[in-house]
Amino acid sequence: MKTNQPTIKSAIRDELTSLCQDIFDKPQALIPCLHTFCLDCVSSIPTSYGNDNFTCPICRRIANSFASNFSMQNFIDIFNNTSLHEPERIESEKIIVDRCKIKSNASVNRIFSPFSDLGICEDPLQDEGEPSNAAFSTATSSSSASSYQSVSNFGMMKKPCRSCTYSNSTSYSCPIPITDDHQDGFGHLLCGYCLEFMPARGFGDNEPAINQCCSFCGVVACDEYWKCKNRSNAAKLYILSEITDISTWIQDIDSIETKEDGHLNKVEIDLLKRYLSRTNVNWTDAWKICLNELDENIYTSPILRRMTPLGLQLYNTRRLPSYGGNHTVESDENEDAYYDRIGEEGVLPSENLRACYSCAVTVVNGQFYGYWKDTIEDGLLGYTDTRDICTRGFQCDTQWRTPSHAQRLSHVGAPQDASIF
Repeated sequence: MKTNQPTIKSAIRDELTSLCQDIFDKPQALIPCLHTFCLDCVSSIPTSYGNDNFTCPICRRIANSFASNFSMQNFIDIFNNTSLHEPERIESEKIIVDRCKIKSNASVNRIFSPFSDLGICEDPLQDEGEPSNAAFSTATSSSSASSYQSVSNFGMMKKPCRSCTYSNSTSYSCPIPITDDHQDGFGHLLCGYCLEFMPARGFGDNEPAINQCCSFCGVVACDEYWKCKNRSNAAKLYILSEITDISTWIQDIDSIETKEDGHLNKVEIDLLKRYLSRTNVNWTDAWKICLNELDENIYTSPILRRMTPLGLQLYNTRRLPSYGGNHTVESDENEDAYYDRIGEEGVLPSENLRACYSCAVTVVNGQFYGYWKDTIEDGLLGYTDTRDICTRGFQCDTQWRTPSHAQRLSHVGAPQDASIF
């Protein structure tokens, strides 16, 4: 009993990557034209001789950089999640349709659920206590599963959150609860990992608070606010200063979306590990130095330049927004003073910025790139590293694909990055 409404699945099929003709994998938007391709496809586009500009394969405009297309990634995640449950959905739909046929002689009125775009016919006589076949499924562990922009039009049934019910156990009641009469989801956020709503506790009661989203990519996660039903480590937000077992985090280079942005390949990581062992410095102490450079703006990983507005506000003022507190801005002068507090002693960014798993990996690796770069430039390695310097420096993509190239040439401190840092 299908409807003619287009589904997310059919829409995604119409949006295949124009180069590889496959579903987007880590979609990247070219700047400034914003045409989107897979990360591997972008890496394969030849650059102009003498610079890093390249021509967009679609519009032929010159592109000078690219960035992750989180909106497209969001739809890809929903599509992948739907595809995983497609056989189960088809079987459940067949059962419901057969049940409707059996009861058709009994004049059973059939109704369509909010999942009508999936063509599911529901039996109104179904036991209310029976779990619905159209319940929310578990989200994927992608760091880009959701952003904190509008999530109310994805065609999902808006289920009341844990704080929508009066006298609930969360110690908070939603000002505008999700009910049968109010289904727009205003004042709520959709967790990108369990696909459940939670109240927006940030600015205007319609944006996330600092503990409800990644400060770098904006993905919404409910685990810190209240325990997420997705217990995967990828479904959490990590405070930078509380990250431990650094040697494990820095090794996960496959989780870095844009490696050619100033990060350490595995060869450089092994050299760094040997240097730390030789100088009797453990990973924890080295990480503290990296965090201090982040807090004092001595060296910041490139991902910090792409933080969300909330993350940038915290980093630039070194103060936490006073949501729900006694402090209120009473005049324009007070508001200006709030933004002028840079450098004042206060809350450290590393102790309050949250990162999803992949962004945390990116920050850890990126900060250690700065640590390793300073070590090399200060001449602390002596004659232990006699490799020549790759002419493309950290922008070389061969270092990630060819281990022998990374072993033969150094990709830290190349002339190309001297004008950037």
